[in-house]
Amino acid sequence: MSNLEEQSDDVVLEDSTDDGNADIEDSDEALLTDTNFTETKFDFDSLRVIINIQILPCNSDTNRTVLIAIGIPEETPILSVVELSTLSCPALQQAILKLKEELPSMAENAAKRKQKALKAANTKAENKHQIKISELPTSQNKNPSNQLSLFQ
Repeated sequence: MSNLEEQSDDVVLEDSTDDGNADIEDSDEALLTDTNFTETKFDFDSLRVIINIQILPCNSDTNRTVLIAIGIPEETPILSVVELSTLSCPALQQAILKLKEELPSMAENAAKRKQKALKAANTKAENKHQIKISELPTSQNKNPSNQLSLFQ
C-alpha cells in the first residue's frame, strides 16, 4: 500500500509510507487544488464576514479616530482608519447616538453590580473568618473510673 490513491471530485491524495512529511504536503496540496473548498471559503455570499469597529478616544481638538477591521475567519483582516465625522452609515450613526443616550444608565447599573459584588464578597469574607467553637461533650458517667488519664 505504498501508493494508495483516492479520488474525490478533482482531488488526488497519495499516501506514501517513506516520509511522514509527504502526507502533510499531499494534504496541503489537496486543499489548494480542491476547487470546492476554495470556492466556498472565499465566496462572499456563503461565508461569515467579521467587522470590528473601534472608536478611539479624542486626541486634543481633533475628531475621534475610527479603526475598522473587516475579514473572514482564519484570515488576516483588512484595516482602515477614518475619522468619526466621515462615517456615513445611518444605522451606525443611530447606534452611536443610542449608546451616548444609554451610557449614564449603563454606568449606574455597573455601579450597582459592583456594589452588590462587594457586598457579596464582604459577607462571604465575614462568614469565612467566623469560627464556631463547639462545646465539649459532657461526661455522662460521674463516677470516677479506674482508668488513668493522660491529660489532667
